[in-house]
Amino acid sequence: MPRELVRHLVLNLIPAEDLTPVLKGEGPKSFPLEGAVEEYSDWDLVSHTFNLRDDDSAIVALIFEQKARRVN
Repeated sequence: MPRELVRHLVLNLIPAEDLTPVLKGEGPKSFPLEGAVEEYSDWDLVSHTFNLRDDDSAIVALIFEQKARRVN
């Protein structure tokens, strides 16, 4: 019997002022993913993309999945 899964796509914009120091190797070696991402701490990350934009910001797309819960 196949598992029933729920998948959510989460998009996160990383402003240039947060991303540029990380890419230059200055300051922290990572950038914070804020907002809705925190809600998925108990989900499985199954895919992600990272897209640099012309304005030096970036968009991170994350796909999380979790086994569906049935409500009786």
